[in-house]
Amino acid sequence: MKAPVTNVPSHHHPSRPWAGHALVLTGYLLVSVVFSWPTACFRSGVLVTRHFDLFPANWLVERAPGTFPDMFHRASAYPFGESLARVDSYVLLALAWLNDGLLPAWILLSVLTLAGPVLSAFAAERCAALAYAVPRPWSWVAGLTYAFSGIAASALLEGHVHYLLNPWLPMLVWAIVKATAPGGKLRHALLAGLAWTLSLFTSAYFGVVATLLALVLGLSSGRRSLRVLPALLVVLPAGLYYVWLFSMGGRWSDGQVEPSLFLRIGTATVGGLATWSDATDLASHSISAPLGFTALSLMLMSPLVLASRKGWRAPLLLAIGALPLALGAEIRLDLASEGATSPLALLSWLPGLAFFRFPIRFMWIFSLCCGLLASMVLAALAERIHRRYLLVVMALALLDLVLVIGMPWRLRQAVGTVPGSYESAPENMPVLDLFGVALDRSGGELEMWTRNLGCYYQARHGLPVFELCIGTGVDSPRELVERWLGMSLLSDSDSGDPAGEGGALLERLQDLGVGSVVVHRDFMRGGDALLLEDALEDLLGPPTATSTDGGENLVLFSVPPGLSPHPYAAYQAMVSDLR
Repeated sequence: MKAPVTNVPSHHHPSRPWAGHALVLTGYLLVSVVFSWPTACFRSGVLVTRHFDLFPANWLVERAPGTFPDMFHRASAYPFGESLARVDSYVLLALAWLNDGLLPAWILLSVLTLAGPVLSAFAAERCAALAYAVPRPWSWVAGLTYAFSGIAASALLEGHVHYLLNPWLPMLVWAIVKATAPGGKLRHALLAGLAWTLSLFTSAYFGVVATLLALVLGLSSGRRSLRVLPALLVVLPAGLYYVWLFSMGGRWSDGQVEPSLFLRIGTATVGGLATWSDATDLASHSISAPLGFTALSLMLMSPLVLASRKGWRAPLLLAIGALPLALGAEIRLDLASEGATSPLALLSWLPGLAFFRFPIRFMWIFSLCCGLLASMVLAALAERIHRRYLLVVMALALLDLVLVIGMPWRLRQAVGTVPGSYESAPENMPVLDLFGVALDRSGGELEMWTRNLGCYYQARHGLPVFELCIGTGVDSPRELVERWLGMSLLSDSDSGDPAGEGGALLERLQDLGVGSVVVHRDFMRGGDALLLEDALEDLLGPPTATSTDGGENLVLFSVPPGLSPHPYAAYQAMVSDLR
């Protein structure tokens, strides 16, 4: 009798999962290089961004190592110093501590920009495979849709590159699904608690997003939701510790945002979900999160294609529910149009809603759940349709990154070189930067640009600055001192007494301990800058240095040293004068 024929060769070897993992990671890395191009060029003196939030991230990486473990930075917000306890991301703070000068800040942030989406995408791909039994290559779409989504593009354009490192949300979904499935273990619940904690410490908003994910996924499992309760052993102490850390930072600004505006700051619009625009990128802080049409179409097919299967309803509910949350208190076609009031507007009057500004970040829920559903639909269709047609669909999902989400065309390159004028500033003495913004109060956006730019420069020149580099308020000591000095100089110049009542103005500067005053000409109208410089020259003498490198035109004046500075008393007296 002949031996039975088998399709398995005698030299068959066990599968090597690491080879598949390496291939998937390589694919995501190539996408990440394109998505954030030209970040992968690693050009010194160049920051790849569109808005200003990459500047404080750079400052944090450069300056945080000296703040361990008390989290207090003494060379900013002079003369008080400032706590880093209200930093946007404790994960980024921890990375800065671990780096401790090993890599320059711009290199570390570039690596984070490139590697963060790769790790996040891989986590979403593994979540699709392990939690929802989606085989490769279809699971690849889950990672692509999550880590390279419209909301991820918005984070990159804003400069919140630490948001791109978020494998915790997919890890949370996987852990909850495993914990509530037959055979779920205690370790799965504890891993869910750990994933929630890492989400919270990545950003407070990710903590809110993780909480919503956990609640819906847990409750959708019915009685088995009790299996997730051990996660509280991790969640409760971590949450209390976070609140304690955050409360340590205090409050700098007494200005309150009107409650009805909380959910209107940083909201998605219907047009912004459809596509991006130059106007939104230029004037509206890139507050848009275009939906990938391919993944969206696949998600909408899920009730039909997956009707006889399990596990798709909760992700679909989360994806659909995230859209009105992202739209906030008003449903608007674009940021310039009037909108219809949403029922969510009622939430604006609840205490503590200041933390719910930028509700567009709920789109992270949509991108994750949409990607999971898209991969599940592709896997189901692969049982009925030849795979070559579905591979075309996957190629279309890649095209969405360029055609719909608009990356990398929306990115810009900013000069990251510190102007040479700072090299002439007296050593170890505070620098007072004058941007002119504090005089005309031209708006919060420009004020934040000047604050973050001043902190970025401080990260390099290392001299004390009056600028507040971490905090939720717009006002900082630098703005108050600049307003006082500018008003005093201009009024004294008009009265013919540039010295300010017998040198009282110079004496006040010396009491504050100011070593140099820097005029940022490019932030002012030409006539205003000349008028201010003439008054400073009458008070302090000719400029010590001028420079046009670093992308700015700067003029530095040195303050003659006084006797013994009394910065705290001088600052309080200055504030009294302003009142």
